[in-house]
Amino acid sequence: MIGAYKQSKFLAEQAVKRLVVAGNSCVIVKPTAPFGPRDVKPTPTGRMVVEAASGRMPAYVNTGLNVVHVDDVATVIYWLTKKESLVKVIFWAARTGRSNGFSKLSPELAGRRPPRIQLPHWFVTPLAHIWEGVTRLRGHGEPCSP
Repeated sequence: MIGAYKQSKFLAEQAVKRLVVAGNSCVIVKPTAPFGPRDVKPTPTGRMVVEAASGRMPAYVNTGLNVVHVDDVATVIYWLTKKESLVKVIFWAARTGRSNGFSKLSPELAGRRPPRIQLPHWFVTPLAHIWEGVTRLRGHGEPCSP
């Protein structure tokens, strides 16, 4: 798990599981790739949209991406708190599409040209593993962090 955010999610889930073992009713909601307004940092999903919309994404990898809007996540969590005696882990997603959808639609909505270069998986996957290793050696941040 690279980065404090991912580590905190893991540790929070472990804490909730301990509560379940102690007899408490709990729900763990695991939305897939959330996106939406007020993503100020942004998250990896939001970063992809911002990069594409700003024209700073010269290429894309056509891969599956399952996204969910943050308002939908909040609504589901709200309604789950109204139920009693639940002990569930919910893996939840709203819509599955291709990642090139973000990389093409975002620039078009911003009045820019979408990336035209599609990189093959066999080329990108080893680079991703190398960059994650570099990030681990640095000891902080996510692979896409400066």
